[in-house]
Amino acid sequence: MRCQTSISALLAAGVALGCGSHDDEGPGSAAGQPGAGAGMASAGATSDGGRINVGGAFGHAGVTDTGGGHAGATATVGSSGNATGGAGAGGAGGTGGTGASGGRAGSGGAATCQLPLAAGDHSKLAAMERVETYSVSGTTAQQLRQSINANRGHEYDALTNWNITWSYQNCASPVWTVSLDIVYDLPRWDAPPSANEALSASWDRYLDALNCHEYGHGKLGLECANGIYDALAALTSTGDCSALSTAASSTFQALFEQCKTRQAAYDTETMHGATMGAVFPPPN
Repeated sequence: MRCQTSISALLAAGVALGCGSHDDEGPGSAAGQPGAGAGMASAGATSDGGRINVGGAFGHAGVTDTGGGHAGATATVGSSGNATGGAGAGGAGGTGGTGASGGRAGSGGAATCQLPLAAGDHSKLAAMERVETYSVSGTTAQQLRQSINANRGHEYDALTNWNITWSYQNCASPVWTVSLDIVYDLPRWDAPPSANEALSASWDRYLDALNCHEYGHGKLGLECANGIYDALAALTSTGDCSALSTAASSTFQALFEQCKTRQAAYDTETMHGATMGAVFPPPN
């Protein structure tokens, strides 16, 4: 996969894009090998204001491959915290809420993990996250596995898409904006009334573990974005726009590389979610 940047109006004094992706639990196993990292930073023009469109970063369940890209949303100044998640216990996916709220995606069961933006500090960021789901059907574990494989739309069970961008206004006294966008793609099974109770319980344990693992990637992305903001805000400016953009790009890239290393280590430590229980059907 490649990171792609689509610039609609480069009027900001500096802009940059970071792409990362993470692959977690795969079909019946959690095996996977790390792939090549990818991240991009680019200096903007010297005038103030404006907007940028950013690329995307995709992750799947099973194999780590940092990269990916599609046209993203326009970066904004200020802080936001919209979090759209699945419904909580006892229902299918739906809207989780805005700001410090949000739910898990899935059917039934109680969520044990919160969305990162619901639980973590993003007051310095223009931040947004949402949960998207794809439908799964079946009345046996084998049927559910087959449905996951057929409907997920990518190679593995779950996908985490996160983007980080930076920009600033006013070279002499820069005002920094760091934007974070996280999208989770998870399976959703609307269990029929006749569903086997043990199967439903097994599914809920798997889905909860998968959610928790994906949200772990999101949490690392949030920590990364906050660290990038702090580092950029600490830069000293002499009023030279070119020098400031160069310093910001270098700072961003160095920190983003550290972020990718942490994400890869997280997958290694958890075996892409397997040690957290993100395997379906579960091993006998």
